[in-house]
Amino acid sequence: MATSTQNKAQQRDIDNTNVSSTSPAAARGSIAARVTANIIDALNNGVRPWVQPWDSAAALGLPLRHNGLAYKGINVIALWAAAQTHGYTSRHWLTFKQALALGGAVRRGERGQPIVFYSDGAPAEDGEGDAPPPRRALLRSYVVFSADQIGGLPVHFYAPPITPPADNDTALAARSARVPAAIQYGGARACYNPVTDTIHLPPRHAFISPGQYHSTLLHELGHWTGHATRLDRDLQPRASLAAYAREELVAELCSAFLGAELGLPVDHIECHAAYIEGWLKLLDRDPAVLLAAASSAQRAADYLRTFLDDAPSSPPT
Repeated sequence: MATSTQNKAQQRDIDNTNVSSTSPAAARGSIAARVTANIIDALNNGVRPWVQPWDSAAALGLPLRHNGLAYKGINVIALWAAAQTHGYTSRHWLTFKQALALGGAVRRGERGQPIVFYSDGAPAEDGEGDAPPPRRALLRSYVVFSADQIGGLPVHFYAPPITPPADNDTALAARSARVPAAIQYGGARACYNPVTDTIHLPPRHAFISPGQYHSTLLHELGHWTGHATRLDRDLQPRASLAAYAREELVAELCSAFLGAELGLPVDHIECHAAYIEGWLKLLDRDPAVLLAAASSAQRAADYLRTFLDDAPSSPPT
C-alpha cells in the first residue's frame, strides 16, 4: 500500500488534472476534447468503443461507480474506450479518494481516465464532496481509475465481469411491445420516418439473430424518441451531413446504453466505416458534439426505459 506521502503526492498530481470553469461554454471545448481523446483514437482505428471488437456477439456491461451505480452518458463511452485500450476487465471505476476510503490505493505510475460532470449546484456524481457547492452551473472534469489499477479493494471489485444474459426473444418482444411506436415490416432496410412517425424494419426472418433484431429496433426507437411530441430533437437531419451523423450517433448510443442493460450486442449497423468517417468529421469540427450526443442518447434511453422496464413508470416530459 502506498505511504501517506505518496498518497498526497499522487492526489496533488490528480487534482492538477481536474478542470473547472465559471463559464460552462468556455470549459466545454477543452473538457470535451480531453474526455473524447480516447474515443476519437478508437474511431480512427475503425473501432466503435461501445462494441467489443473481439466478439461482436457479446454485450458490454455498463461501467459502475464505487457504490455499484452505473455511470451515464459520455462517461459510459469514455470508460468503455479506456477499458478496451488498456485491457481492463473490472467494470468498477473509482476516484483516488474513493479508493482510499475503501482501503485501497492506486498503484504508483497509473494514469486515470477523465470523466465529466455538469453541476447545477448538486453534489458531484463521484462524491467529491469536500468542496462547497458551486453557485452557478459548472462543467467539471474528474479523474477515475479502473479497479484493475488499484490494490487492496474489497474482492468484489475484482470479480470477473458478467455480461447480463439477454432476455429470450419472447421476453424482449413483450418488453418492446409496450413502447407505443408504430412499426411496419417489409423491405430491405431499417429506418424511422419522422413525417409519418413510423418505424420501418425488414421482416423478422431477415435478421441473422434475435439479438440483432432487437438491437436494430432499439436504434430506431432511439430515433423515435426525438419526435416533437416526445423529446423534440431535430429529426430532419438529411438537410446536412453533420446533422445526419449527429442524430445517427444519438440513436447508436441509445441502443448501446440499453443493450448493455439487456445483454444485447451492438452489431446491427451496416457500413461501419461510412458511419465512423462521418462521426470523425463531426468530432474534428467540434469535440463537444459527442457530449451533446451522449446526453441526448441518455435521455432517449431513459425515456424508452419507462416502457421497457418490468414496472413501467410515466415517461419524462
